[in-house]
Amino acid sequence: MAAVDVKKIIQDLVVPELHEIKTKLATVEVEIRRLDQKIDTKIASLDQKIDTKIAGLEQKIDTKIAGLEQKIDSVAQKMDSKIAGLEQKIDSVKEELRHLRSEFHLAVEIRERLAALEAKIGKAA
Repeated sequence: MAAVDVKKIIQDLVVPELHEIKTKLATVEVEIRRLDQKIDTKIASLDQKIDTKIAGLEQKIDTKIAGLEQKIDSVAQKMDSKIAGLEQKIDSVKEELRHLRSEFHLAVEIRERLAALEAKIGKAA
């Protein structure tokens, strides 16, 4: 009869506790799933916010780069214009030097002829 009493005592004391533990475990599992879904939702929301911020930053960077490229192009055009102006001035100076060289040679030639005439006149006198 002692065995029957132990079985009844186990059923009366342990089984209700096990049932309560199973119920609490099921509640904990439901809570874990709920928290897991909540975390997934928050992570998805953060991912979306981060993606939005990154897209905004990329757009700002692209805009700044485009502005810098325009400024660089503008400076390059100004430089090209200045260089072209300098090249024209250099060509003008070269042409002036050619003209002066020609006039110098003409002056030397005239001087030589004049010296030759003076020598002839000096011999004749």
